Formats: sequence, C-alpha cells, structure tokens
Amino acid sequence: MRSTDVRERPKDRLIETIAYLISSANILPNEPVIYGPMRLLEGAKRIIEFLEEEEGLADKELLNIKEKIDDAMSKVLTDEEGFKAGINEVIKLMANYLRNHYPGK
Repeated sequence: MRSTDVRERPKDRLIETIAYLISSANILPNEPVIYGPMRLLEGAKRIIEFLEEEEGLADKELLNIKEKIDDAMSKVLTDEEGFKAGINEVIKLMANYLRNHYPGK
C-alpha cells in the first residue's frame, strides 16, 4: 500500500522539488519579478536539505550555503537590496565550493 506522505522516499522528495520548480515556471509570469530568484533559491535549498537528510552528503560548506540562502530569503519582501546582496553572497560561496570540490572543471 502506498503512503500519502510525499516525503517518504528519497525519490519522492526529488520529484517534489522538480514539481515545485516546474509549477514555479508556470506562475512566475504573474508574480513580482523578485519572486523568480526567491523560488530558485528555494529549489536549491530543498536539494541541499535532501542531501543532508536523506543521503548525509551535505558537508559543512553546503550547510553554510543553505543558511545563507535562508538569510537572503528572509529579506525578499522587506529589503530587496539586502536580498540581492544575499544572492551575491550565496553565489560566491557556491563558486568557492565548486572550485574546492571540483577543481579543473
């Protein structure tokens, strides 16, 4: 018997994130522009959470990126410039992560 809990299996969690991103593409044209980056950050955060909770693959650096995503997203409705600065901080952290973990790629 199948469970109704969408987050029961790892695959289901990834499917949920895919559905979130696809449905976001549908509603973004009718939302304020600032919601686009917010939804993309939410998708990235969900993937990091998946790595952390399901696979134990989120290291300290990825968890820091998730924390900075949360910090940035907390400003989206009240401090647009702070939100944009937060995005830039997340980008720098992710670039450093990629350089450190995937050199030469």
